[in-house]
Amino acid sequence: LIDTLAKSKVQSAEIDKKMEEAKIVEKEIDDARQSYTSVAFRASILFFAIVELTNIDPMYQFSLQWYQQLFQAGISNAPAADDPEERLTNIIDY
Repeated sequence: LIDTLAKSKVQSAEIDKKMEEAKIVEKEIDDARQSYTSVAFRASILFFAIVELTNIDPMYQFSLQWYQQLFQAGISNAPAADDPEERLTNIIDY
């Protein structure tokens, strides 16, 4: 019984340590995700503007695949940067 309690205590300490590490990783992931919000906002505006072109004339119908290719081209052709914030600004400006 004492050995079992000791093992449980060790496992509990390990779980607590891993939970703390997971909280740190979660915070880093949330920060990285938040930094892309401005790019996502601009991309959604562009997408819905393209979709609304159909109301002007049916000739302006574009597929989601076309939009994805346009977006990928924008990411690929935007100037590279070492600083993530600068890179995101370059993607938005492209």
